[in-house]
Amino acid sequence: MIEDILEVALRSIAVSGLAAVLATAWGIPISLKLVTDEFRGKKFVLDVFRALVSVPTVVVGLALYFLFSRSGPLGRLRLLYTPLAISIGQAVLITPLLVTFAYRALER
Repeated sequence: MIEDILEVALRSIAVSGLAAVLATAWGIPISLKLVTDEFRGKKFVLDVFRALVSVPTVVVGLALYFLFSRSGPLGRLRLLYTPLAISIGQAVLITPLLVTFAYRALER
């Protein structure tokens, strides 16, 4: 029983850790680009990320489900219900929050 609990705990840490790495890998460069460059539509991009913070997790989950399902665009990768898909889902969920927080921290 202890082995089962340990296995679940370690898998949870691994999945969440990978999600944090993925979100950081694409979120920080996006934030840096938004802070350092002036371009047309910058305010719109920031507003989109701010709006995405409030999207319900169920909506994001359903979108990713349809994306990764067998009949979806990425279905042939067979990622649905895998730890990698869960990590990607968590990373997608946290990216808007990471981008908005990092932008605020970096613009100072």
